[in-house]
Amino acid sequence: MPNTNQALIIALMALALATKAGATEEVELFHHLEAQAQKAGVAIGSDTFDEAGEILGFKYSRPLDLYVGPDEWEEWEKQPFAHQTFARNH
Repeated sequence: MPNTNQALIIALMALALATKAGATEEVELFHHLEAQAQKAGVAIGSDTFDEAGEILGFKYSRPLDLYVGPDEWEEWEKQPFAHQTFARNH
């Protein structure tokens, strides 16, 4: 069960630090999310990390076994079977 308060704090800290650093790409924000989770002792892939990611718009794709940013997720949702095609090609 995720720790919702901890997930929110991790997400907000990652967002604040990414903004302060001038991050302009989703991947930069995700790196800040990973770093904040690590500092808090939260394992990447845990329910709390997943929730922190969701707060920032990152969804975990089980078929791909990776976190997907909001832009990519929206694109994939428009295309039938895009998840399977990506997984086969990478």
